[in-house]
Amino acid sequence: MNIKLEAYRRIQMLSGGIENIKRKYPFQYLLFSELSYSFTIQRSLVTTLGQKHIPNLLKFLVEKRGYIAKTNHRIEITLPTKIVRRIDEIVNSLDSGRRKPNMRMELKELVDLMQDQDIKIEMKTQILTADIFIEDRRDSRYSYYIEIKTPQPKKEDCARVKRKLLLFRTYKYMQLIRSGVEPGQAFENALYSALIGFYYNPFKETTEEIRRKKLYPHSFFNRICDLNEALIAEELWDCLGGLGTYDELVKIIDEVVKQFKAIE
Repeated sequence: MNIKLEAYRRIQMLSGGIENIKRKYPFQYLLFSELSYSFTIQRSLVTTLGQKHIPNLLKFLVEKRGYIAKTNHRIEITLPTKIVRRIDEIVNSLDSGRRKPNMRMELKELVDLMQDQDIKIEMKTQILTADIFIEDRRDSRYSYYIEIKTPQPKKEDCARVKRKLLLFRTYKYMQLIRSGVEPGQAFENALYSALIGFYYNPFKETTEEIRRKKLYPHSFFNRICDLNEALIAEELWDCLGGLGTYDELVKIIDEVVKQFKAIE
């Protein structure tokens, strides 16, 4: 558990000791005493966990199932400039509240734009970096782009990720059409080829309840993204690792915590 050892290291490096913590976090100290140390490092550690350790763990699970998986994978795609501009317009409209998110309608809008006679006159190259990129060994045409995020992303992060998802879906649709895939099938595959993965669920609603209400408990996400664009907690782990992976993960973490307590 390198991430826990890193937490210990950062706590030891904090300047000012407990007196400094009392002044900076008086109410957290009132409630949690020495545990208030964790408030000074929690955010950076969670960021490290999401950017490095979670993708590597998911990569391991995907590869165990026989697929190709790459983390921090750079993808260079070329799309008509008209398409890129329309994607920016869609994201800006969502960000400003002028339209509501609908992943199916958004992709259809972009696919319909491809029918313009002059669509390929000007092309533009975009660089995407997937937190985890998955390919089917049997058919490399089928690949999946996943952005790993904490469950309450900032507004600007939602907009940034939405743009990436739209770029990749459009690119995937064009790629499948060029390879001879029927348009309807290409559309459905492209639609779910790029997703957001929330690797845990801290909300009072369970994932099942969120799906039933059709509303994610975070306003920035709801404003810009379609709920169907997300894999939430157990959905992410079970989708990539197989049914029951998340429950098994929770059990393993519980065992590791017990072992750490035994040696502390």
